Amino acid sequence: MITVMLKNFNMFDENFELSQGLYDDCLSQLDINSLSCSCSQSHCLHKHGYYLRKIRTTHGLINLKILRVKCACCGRTHAIMLSCIIPFSQFLLNQMLKMIKTPISALNYFLITFNIDDSHVRYIKKMFHLHWKECLDNFNSSFNEHLSSFCFRHLQCQFMQIRALSNIAFYL
Repeated sequence: MITVMLKNFNMFDENFELSQGLYDDCLSQLDINSLSCSCSQSHCLHKHGYYLRKIRTTHGLINLKILRVKCACCGRTHAIMLSCIIPFSQFLLNQMLKMIKTPISALNYFLITFNIDDSHVRYIKKMFHLHWKECLDNFNSSFNEHLSSFCFRHLQCQFMQIRALSNIAFYL
């Protein structure tokens, strides 16, 4: 998996909504040849295909067509993700941060807006406390626009990425 960190939009904005158009616009700014594979080879990736990924938005559950690239050297495939997307989750980074910061008693907004039950929110809070809170406390990190960069620099994965899979950050 390759996560693209974009400087030209603020995914921490409360009104931030991901769409296929925004994803495609971000990909159009990306030179796939400049990316490196996890095998440390560069200039060897080419488009391989797409897969559908479900993302929860205020407009409901949307299907996002995610680009996959393949390394000509080692044959591995990688999904190209934006830094606002949490691997293996339907929720975006800004949504997860709001859920983590908000007390359970005040979460009606999420339950109604994203048409979810409180078990989703409880699970996210539980995963944060089990896997991430202590780590962020140890590094004196906070919830700000540098959170994703911090996690890649120190932990080699996206914030709230629970499965330990290879994830490479690429800054654009």
